[in-house]
Amino acid sequence: MKNKSKFTSYSLIYLLTSFLLVYASYQALLNSDLNRLEGELNQVSSDITSNSDFILPANVKIYSSTEKLPSDVENVFKGSKRSNLLSGNKLYLSVPLKASQNQFEVIRISQTFDSHLGLLSLIFSYLLVLYLIFSAYYFKVQARTRLELRQSQKLIENFRLKPYQEHTIINNDDPVLEQFNSYSQEVHAVLTSKKWEDKSLHKLINKFEFPIFTYDKEGKLLGKNEAFLKIFPHIEKISSFGSESEFISFLLASLISKSEGQGQFYFQDLDKYYQVKLAKINSPLSGSSYNYLASMQEVTTLIKAKISQDNFVANVSHELKTPLTSIIGFSNLIANQNLDQNQVKEFGQIIEKEARRLENLVQDTLKLTKNTKEIAKEKIRIDLLVQDVLDNLSIQIKDKQMLIIKNLSPLEYLTNYDLFYGIAKNLIENAIFYSPPAKEVIIDLQESDGKLHFQVKDYGPGISLIDQKKIFERFYRVDSARKNITEGTGLGLPIVQHNTSLLGGQVQLTSKLNEGSSFEVIFPSKKES
Repeated sequence: MKNKSKFTSYSLIYLLTSFLLVYASYQALLNSDLNRLEGELNQVSSDITSNSDFILPANVKIYSSTEKLPSDVENVFKGSKRSNLLSGNKLYLSVPLKASQNQFEVIRISQTFDSHLGLLSLIFSYLLVLYLIFSAYYFKVQARTRLELRQSQKLIENFRLKPYQEHTIINNDDPVLEQFNSYSQEVHAVLTSKKWEDKSLHKLINKFEFPIFTYDKEGKLLGKNEAFLKIFPHIEKISSFGSESEFISFLLASLISKSEGQGQFYFQDLDKYYQVKLAKINSPLSGSSYNYLASMQEVTTLIKAKISQDNFVANVSHELKTPLTSIIGFSNLIANQNLDQNQVKEFGQIIEKEARRLENLVQDTLKLTKNTKEIAKEKIRIDLLVQDVLDNLSIQIKDKQMLIIKNLSPLEYLTNYDLFYGIAKNLIENAIFYSPPAKEVIIDLQESDGKLHFQVKDYGPGISLIDQKKIFERFYRVDSARKNITEGTGLGLPIVQHNTSLLGGQVQLTSKLNEGSSFEVIFPSKKES
């Protein structure tokens, strides 16, 4: 319920922000057109005054107060200095005109207002697609988590509530449940025997591959299966868990309250999460009315996937905030301030630049979240592919006066064009962006030891050893010099690693501060690929 409420709140905030963005863009475009139309009307008015034979343009009309008037024209006759009307796909603007000293008239101009709908549709479409992607990913992870927890709970509950009944749970995807089904007959035989000895229970729990142990009211561990001993070889009593204070408190609480329960715990020394469930067991030979059986199912993958999902959503939201703030801010300036045409044009260019950045962010996010089941490969001249990348980046290379040194062997290789192109583009683009002007970028393509080697080396600021461990994380930026670069989305190197992994290769990084960086991608031999 808490996660659902949280998702609903985020959805409402995101949708409201999207609506405000589209609305602000619409108002900005409308005001820009109105300012331009007013300038045209002023010019026509001046021409009428200076030339009595001046012929009105087809989209301009003059009204007198005796005619049947449209609402915007009537507003001007009532005293407004400017009035506009948007009807269908037509935009009208009316202002006062004095043709003579004795007669007051209104001049009106019109134009179609559907030329900007494409940009508004583009912004709305990308915002909607991004929301649908996040929603689908969120609900998929939530559904998988709930299913795993229900299955685990069903397993323990059946064992606890009906120990004398043979249990079978139909589920071929869960290894824990499959083991339970395999040994259900043996469990049934042991528990229904006339004498229940501790060694029989120990033999039983050893059949399971996840940690299981039993303990008494004194906190002493009575039985431990092999899976438990591999992970916790020196644990003899509850207090021996040492630094795991929450786990110890959980076990002690069951003894004090004489109740069963379940909980999820992080074991710091192991860097793992376990779902722990407690069940009471009767043991006449123990000298106590009951003991406890604790089963520990590892859920590290599920928890870390959830953490990764939350971090990913938070990072994407943070990256979206900057272009959205700029677009809304400059749109408000255009809509609410009396700006000249140069300022309107300048702010409009900024809005378009930020919208393009938003588009790049959505495209890069889609590349990382796309589920590629099969990769179609074909024989490709890799040296020609790299040259295509350089041709497409020629403007950036020219602007920064970069010297590109190419050592490209004419190699044909069986691979996927789009994935390899993404690797080459992001590595070369990063080298250009992060290098000072007029520096060298070395691009090397060779075949060695039967493997394909593609290397891009720059003489930029370099990357520290600490940052090298995180450089392939999504949205990670290295230092202040890199953070000041706004063209990128922070997803270039994650895409390189993602594509390289799909193609069966590996990425190697060599870098020193103030000396530059070298990224080398190595692919398997033609036979292995």
